[in-house]
Formats: sequence, structure tokens, C-alpha cells
Amino acid sequence: MQASRVFGFFKYAIYTLLILNILVFALHGTATESIETAAWVVILGLFELETRNQNTHARWMLVVAMLAYAVIVHSGYSYYIQASWIDLANVMTWMAIVAVLQVEIYIPTLRLRHLFTLHAALKALLYGLLFVYVFLWAWEGAWMDTYDALLWLVSFFIIEMNIFKLEDGQARH
Repeated sequence: MQASRVFGFFKYAIYTLLILNILVFALHGTATESIETAAWVVILGLFELETRNQNTHARWMLVVAMLAYAVIVHSGYSYYIQASWIDLANVMTWMAIVAVLQVEIYIPTLRLRHLFTLHAALKALLYGLLFVYVFLWAWEGAWMDTYDALLWLVSFFIIEMNIFKLEDGQARH
């Protein structure tokens, strides 16, 4: 089987698990968790479209993204009110990663110039923080949160792979 087919199968298997997470959080989590997960799936879908086809910058995508970000910001506020500090830090870290990835997608030449080292260090720090949250959730015995966080890390690894393909000028699948 061709490597790109294996990657495509893996990618869509992960995306399917994320969609199933919406249902799991709806049944066993809080309303905030399930709505936030749905918003992140929308953001991930938009990233998939953006990194698949560099000419995909439709106005409707911006509107949908802004609505999803509003839901995520509201979730962060809910975590703040509930004093769910790991959840709040997780949302803030993911928002920072999304901002960095947007720079990679929309201003790739900026990333490739003198800011490359700073950019790479920032991404390493942010992804490192996400692994700290995974460890903290595991330490607390919050296995669903641990699993969910690891699944999201894998899904954004896929987006990173799509971005590398964009930079290399390869066809995206």
C-alpha cells in the first residue's frame, strides 16, 4: 500500500475518532466539553481545507471559523469560572498554536526567514505544554481528558504534515 494512502487512512481514522469524541462528551462530559470539542472539530476541518488547497480562503470559512473561535473563547471563560485551570491553560495553549499555524499557512515566507528559529522554539514550547497537560490529566486519573488530549495532538500532527506538504509543493490528500 502506498505511503500516502496509509497516511490518508490514518488521518481520516483520527478525524472519525474526534467526531466520536463529540458524542462521548455529550453523553459523559459537560455541555461545555461537548460544545468545545465540536468547535475544535470545525476548526480542524477548516485547517484541513486550508492546508489541502492553498487557494481555499473563502469568506464563509472565515465566518465559520470566527463562530467556532467564539465558542472556544466562551469555553475558556467557563473553565475560568469553574476554576478548571488545566482546561483553561489547554484552551489558551491551543489558541496560541492555532495562531502560529495560521502564520505558517498565510505568511509562509515570514516563517522561512529570520523568525524561523523563534517560530520553531515557540511551537516546541506550546506543544511541550500540551504534553504537560496530558501528564497532569493522567496523574489525576482523568483518562478521558488524557485520551482526548493525545488524540488532538495526533490530529494537529496531521495538520503539520499537511503544512510541510504545502511548503514542499507536493500534492495534498
